[in-house]
Amino acid sequence: MYSRGKGIPILHTPSEERIRVYIDKIRRYYSKNKYRTTRLRLLSIELLRAIKKYTGYKSISAITNIPTSILCRYTRGNIIPKYEQAERIVATILSSINFRNILSSEIRLIADNPIDTSRIVKNPSLNKLLSTYILIETLDLEPTGILVSNPLLTAIASHIAEEHNVKIIVTKTRRYPGTNYYEGIIVRPYIETSSLYIDKDLLTPKDSLLVITDIVFSGRTLRAILDILEKARANAIAVYALITIGRGWINMVGRPINSLLKLP
Repeated sequence: MYSRGKGIPILHTPSEERIRVYIDKIRRYYSKNKYRTTRLRLLSIELLRAIKKYTGYKSISAITNIPTSILCRYTRGNIIPKYEQAERIVATILSSINFRNILSSEIRLIADNPIDTSRIVKNPSLNKLLSTYILIETLDLEPTGILVSNPLLTAIASHIAEEHNVKIIVTKTRRYPGTNYYEGIIVRPYIETSSLYIDKDLLTPKDSLLVITDIVFSGRTLRAILDILEKARANAIAVYALITIGRGWINMVGRPINSLLKLP
């Protein structure tokens, strides 16, 4: 098991250039109306509360240049950052957070299963950090839906889908009577093949979907999902994986994956 001991660096000092890239992306989306500016101001507080679970006010103050007393008032909800301050808070934290260390501290290696991610997907603070990161990274893509490979990822997808006001699509491992499905075949060596299913009425040729998966090892499951989207003539505009293992998946998947933790 990866140790989550004290002293694991969670934040690093980000470059001003990287912060500016995030601020520009955030501003293009959130500055359009009062509703969105208010959403961002509240999001900055939620992000501060989430990162506070992993580090102290002094570390957050060091990268944001906000006094610890003010950070404390933000996280308690006594005051709300102004819009420009909220932009900087979100951009700075996302630029400085070390997801590799956080995720490594939350996973367990199991003999029969390469990785147990239950502590990741059941952790509300980590879900908020992950969903906010993926949300801001994909703001310019304007997805029509969020597709997740595992029902446990729905919590992460919900935050992103809510901000974009789009649907969530969850893959299934079994068919249910009365529903029409697209089917994707997972071909596994030496054992029987298995299938994934997605409701046909959830996919259209106009869909541009953000795909989120927890682990990519061989790439066979993700390949089955992409095959389903091809059948439905829907487009996967980006693929995010919490963890990728090795490089054996590259040829199988046939496209880039944005991985938050890469294991050998």
